[in-house]
Amino acid sequence: MNDRLAVSITRAVGTMTCAWIFFGLALMGLPQVWQDAFHAGDGLVHLLPLVTWLSQALLQLVLLAIILVGQDLQSKTAEQRAVTQFNAIMEILEDARQEMVNSKEMLEDLHILMKREK
Repeated sequence: MNDRLAVSITRAVGTMTCAWIFFGLALMGLPQVWQDAFHAGDGLVHLLPLVTWLSQALLQLVLLAIILVGQDLQSKTAEQRAVTQFNAIMEILEDARQEMVNSKEMLEDLHILMKREK
C-alpha cells in the first residue's frame, strides 16, 4: 500500500501542472516577504526573508516538480533507446544465424561433392 501511495504522489507531483501550482503558491507568500524585507522600520533592506523565500518556497517547490518531469522524460528516452538497441541486436543475431545455416549447407554440399570424387 505504501508503494502505491508513493507512486501515486510522485506521478501527481511530477507534472508541469503541479510545478505551476507550486509557483503560484510560492508567489502568494511574496508580498509578506517583500514587506518584511523592505518595511522593517529601520530603513534597511533585510535580504534574509527574500533569500529564505527564494530558496525554500520558490526553488524547492517548483524545482521538485520540474526535476521529476525531467527524470520521467529521461527514463522514457532511455527505454526507447534500449528497445531500439535490442531490436538492432536481434537483427544482427538473426543475420548471423542465417549465415551459419548457409555456411553449414555449403559445407554439407562440399562434403557430398568430395565423397563423390573419391
